[in-house]
Amino acid sequence: MGPFYCPVDERVYLDLGFFDELKQRLGAGGDFAQAYVLAHELGHHVQHLLGTDARVRQLQESNPSEANQLSVRLELQADCYAGVWAHSTDQRRLLASGDVDEALNAAAAVGDDRIQSRTTGRINVDSPGIQAYADGEHVAPLPVSVTAVPAALRLLVPS
Repeated sequence: MGPFYCPVDERVYLDLGFFDELKQRLGAGGDFAQAYVLAHELGHHVQHLLGTDARVRQLQESNPSEANQLSVRLELQADCYAGVWAHSTDQRRLLASGDVDEALNAAAAVGDDRIQSRTTGRINVDSPGIQAYADGEHVAPLPVSVTAVPAALRLLVPS
């Protein structure tokens, strides 16, 4: 599982093995590639602080057919915030030769289109008068499109 931002506790969670995968399997290694991925997740924190994520959730609930497009836009905005940070870092002359290429390779390697096409399955569920629930919370009336992401859930069991 890759890094993610949790708006509930306002923290970024990093699976350090993801960076090995980024380098070895996706061909996007380097310290600035890792920093860019982290900056993207921090971009989600900025969205949370500004209320953008909450507004997108409201729009997704009121326009279920637009939910995926809205999610993609949220991801692209986080990429934009990461790019602003990278530009600022460059302006302060803190980048080494090749750092920008590392960041661009990382962005391309972990972009929605590339990852989703390889790692997800999607099903559409439709039944008149039925509501969709996830983790006990109402999600939306059907029809709903459900995406299954392998290894998206990990159980931690105390020893």
